[in-house]
Amino acid sequence: MHKKIQDIVIPKKSIRNIAIPEHKKTFLEIEPEPVQRKKEEDKDQPNIIKVHKEKIEKHDLEKELKKHTSYKRPDIQKSKLKYLLLIPATILIFFIFYFLLGKFNEVIVYINPRQETVQINNSFSAHSAPGSEVLSYNVVTINEEMIENVDPTGEKTGESQSRGRVVIYNNYSKASQRLVRNTRLETQDGLIYKIIDSVTIPGKTVANGKDVAGSIEVDALAESPGPDYNIGLADFTIPGFKSDPEKYKNFYARSKTKMTGGYSGLIKIVSDEKTTEVRNRLQTQLKDELIKKVKSQTPENFITFNNAQFFEFASDDPILNGSTFTIKQSATVYALIFKKDDIMSIIAKSNIKNYDGLPIEMPDIQNANFELVTKQDKKSQENLTPIWKRDVIDFTLKGKTETLWKTDEDAFKKDLVGKNRSELNSVVSKYKGIKNIQVVIKPFWLQTFPDDPQKIKFQGGTYNN
Repeated sequence: MHKKIQDIVIPKKSIRNIAIPEHKKTFLEIEPEPVQRKKEEDKDQPNIIKVHKEKIEKHDLEKELKKHTSYKRPDIQKSKLKYLLLIPATILIFFIFYFLLGKFNEVIVYINPRQETVQINNSFSAHSAPGSEVLSYNVVTINEEMIENVDPTGEKTGESQSRGRVVIYNNYSKASQRLVRNTRLETQDGLIYKIIDSVTIPGKTVANGKDVAGSIEVDALAESPGPDYNIGLADFTIPGFKSDPEKYKNFYARSKTKMTGGYSGLIKIVSDEKTTEVRNRLQTQLKDELIKKVKSQTPENFITFNNAQFFEFASDDPILNGSTFTIKQSATVYALIFKKDDIMSIIAKSNIKNYDGLPIEMPDIQNANFELVTKQDKKSQENLTPIWKRDVIDFTLKGKTETLWKTDEDAFKKDLVGKNRSELNSVVSKYKGIKNIQVVIKPFWLQTFPDDPQKIKFQGGTYNN
């Protein structure tokens, strides 16, 4: 049956049917206030709700809701965009950090070499002339002097002649000239001194188109005792050549040292006991100083031994300077030095079983006891010749030393460059002098060795993190 138009009832709209968004419910409390319908005729009246204790009419509800429920929400689309940009930025920063650390990475290689304790008891023959198949030796010569001033220990009556050292020159001819003992030398003041030993003065030579006088040093003694002959540096003529003006002009002498020690009458003295005491003390100090200098002047690839250093000492008589005596002591050391690799190779071949000929190091080999082997005939020409001037020196070495196998670090670096850590064992196997090894790569996450050999460092011992 068809309904009539008037039979259709249009439902009334009510604010109860307005859905409040969930996100707005969080920030606004809306409590509907029950409305007491006193009369039937009020049925069609709209409901009233309570918003913050205010009654709002239906047509104002939407406006009020917006007013009380509005809050500033982050822009969701912008936030998502920021997060999307943050991810690649973080990754980029990480890779930049990784790259920079990789650029500054380094490797420290701790090598524990093969080693063996060796008992030394070897005989050697060293030659002064170097040869490819023989052990040779060289000599380091160093001079040093010290002085000490001491007070006089007494007085005595006596006399002494002044003395000193002079250089005699021959600018007369290219032929040498002999002067006999007691040849006189005269100062401009007429003081006469005599040479103590006979000498031969070499003839003059020519260098760069100019004449160079021949010369020789000799000691001279004052003709008479007394303090008047104590003089400073001076020039001398040779009175014996006065008859030949040309010779007299071109043979002459000059002081090498002052003329000292002349006295006559009551003088102050220093006793022989005191002089000996001072000289012994100076000799000990000189010896210690020369040993230090030998060590500092010995080339790196050479070695010397304590008993392979020989000393010569010289001293002058005490000289009175004012109120004290000056005692001068000089010393010369002749140190025999040997190529270190040659010595170690001889020891290794005779004391290490199945020595493979690889480079080795004996850190304390210099402490071995060096003992010179001399001929039975003490008067033989060889025994009379100073040790440092002999053609051949026979000696023995005794003691104990640690032997360490060496690694060619430059070659090892080249083999490690660019290699992965997993390839380390195959590289190390080529170096027979290595017992074991530890490798520290920085930063820790890198697994390859740097391309730059300079970033690979070597150290002995064990790594302790």
